[in-house]
Amino acid sequence: ELERVHADQPYRPGVAVEALRALAPRSAAPGLADLVLGRLGGSGGIRVVSGQAARSDFEPTLTDAQESLREALFDRVAAAGLAPPATSELPEAWARDPAFPYLARELVDAGRIVALDDDFYIGRDVLDEAVASMRLQLAGREGLGPADFREVLPVTRRHLLPILAWCDREGITERDEGGRRVRTP
Repeated sequence: ELERVHADQPYRPGVAVEALRALAPRSAAPGLADLVLGRLGGSGGIRVVSGQAARSDFEPTLTDAQESLREALFDRVAAAGLAPPATSELPEAWARDPAFPYLARELVDAGRIVALDDDFYIGRDVLDEAVASMRLQLAGREGLGPADFREVLPVTRRHLLPILAWCDREGITERDEGGRRVRTP
C-alpha cells in the first residue's frame, strides 16, 4: 500500500497508520498489523510520524501546478487577514484537487498558516498579531464576551468565534461560565 500511494500520489507525506491496520485480513491475529509496522519501523524500512507511515527513503514531491496551488492558497489566506475565506468559498478547482488537503497541511506544518477549525485557515503572522493585541488590551480582565474581543479584533462573529475557539484550545484564553479571560504568557 505504501508503494502504491507513494507512486500514485507522491504529494502525500504517507498513509495513515489506521488505514494500514485496516488492510490486515479479518482472520489475522489482533495486533498483527502493529507488529508488522513495528518490525518495518525497527528495521528502518518505514518511518511513522504523526500517525502517518512512509518508506524511510520517501520524500513527498510536488508538481509545479501543486506548488502553485499551495502558494495561491497561502496568498489568499494571508491577504484575507483576520477574515479568511471558508474552505467552501475557495475556488472549486482547488477543492477538487486531491492534493489540496495535503498542501494545506504542509502550510500548517511549515507554520505559515494555522487551521482554526475544519473550515478556516488563517495566516500565522496575522494570528500572532491578533493574540498580541488581545494580550495587550484584554489581559487581566475577567468575564470577557465576544463583544469585548470584537473591540480588539475587528471581525464578524463568523470569524471571531473560530479564532476564540482556537485560542481556548491553545490555552491563550480560558473560558468558564462567566466568560473568558486572556492568559498571560
